[in-house]
Amino acid sequence: LKGFNDSRAVEPLNQALHDENDANSWIRRNAVVALGGLRDPRVVEPLIQMLRDDSSWEVQESAAMALGKLNDTRAVGPLIQALGDDDDNVQGSAAEALGKLNDSRAVVPLIQALYDEDSWVRGMAAEALGKLNDTRAVEPLIRIIEDEDSWVRGMAVEALGKLNGTRAVGPLIQVYEDPGAEVKWE
Repeated sequence: LKGFNDSRAVEPLNQALHDENDANSWIRRNAVVALGGLRDPRVVEPLIQMLRDDSSWEVQESAAMALGKLNDTRAVGPLIQALGDDDDNVQGSAAEALGKLNDSRAVVPLIQALYDEDSWVRGMAAEALGKLNDTRAVEPLIRIIEDEDSWVRGMAVEALGKLNGTRAVGPLIQVYEDPGAEVKWE
C-alpha cells in the first residue's frame, strides 16, 4: 500500500484492527502500517489504541512507528507511556517516534530512557534527543558517551553534535582523540 492515500480506506482498515480471527496479529499489524501511511487525522486515535494493545508487540511497535510519521501531538502522551512498555522493541520505536514529533514534553522521559537496560532503547532515546534540540539533554548525553555499547556511544555523540551545546565540546574532543573509543564517525 506504499503511496496509497485514499481516505475511503480509513474505515475498512479501522475495522481490520479488531479482526478476531487474526491469531498471529498480521492483519492488525498490516492495517496499522496502512493507516499510518494514509496521513489522515482520523487514524491517530485508532493507532493510539493499537499502541496500547499488549496482545502483540508487533502491533504496538508498528503503531509507534506509524504515529511518528503523522506529526500529530495527540500521540506524544501515549508514546511517552510506551517508553515504559515491557517490550524493548515497543520502547525503542516509541523513542524514535517521539524524536520525530518534536515536542518538548518528550525530553525528560527520553532522558530517563537513556538509562534503560536495553542498548537499542538507549540508542534510540539518544537519537531522538538529538532531533529534539533541547539543551536539557546535553549533560545526560555526555554521561552516556561512555556507554558499554559502542552503537549507543555513537548515537550519543551524533546527538550531541546536533545540539551544538558548548558544554559538549570538551567531551566530544576527548572521544575523538581516544583511539579506544570505538565510536563510528560519519
